[in-house]
Amino acid sequence: MSTSHHGGERDPKQEEAMKRLLEQFEGKAKREYSAGRIAPDDDGDIAFGIAADPQHKRVIVRFGKPVEWIGFPPEQAIALAEMLIAKAREVSGKPITVKV
Repeated sequence: MSTSHHGGERDPKQEEAMKRLLEQFEGKAKREYSAGRIAPDDDGDIAFGIAADPQHKRVIVRFGKPVEWIGFPPEQAIALAEMLIAKAREVSGKPITVKV
């Protein structure tokens, strides 16, 4: 999930993900398995934030709790890659070329 500061209409999915991230920080998030449980050590859905830190030239991924692994369906994996590339471009200061 990527959240930026901007005006206009709010994306309900982004709002829900932000709420879940805050609940995870507070230790109040319920375990949910929106796509079913995929492994015995599956701890359920997790929200995370992706941000650009231009001062330190870093892309920051923040989780609301300790995470050992994450499983993505192809569409979400591609969306994550696109978000990471976008944030990398924000902090790079030079053009970034991506090979697929």
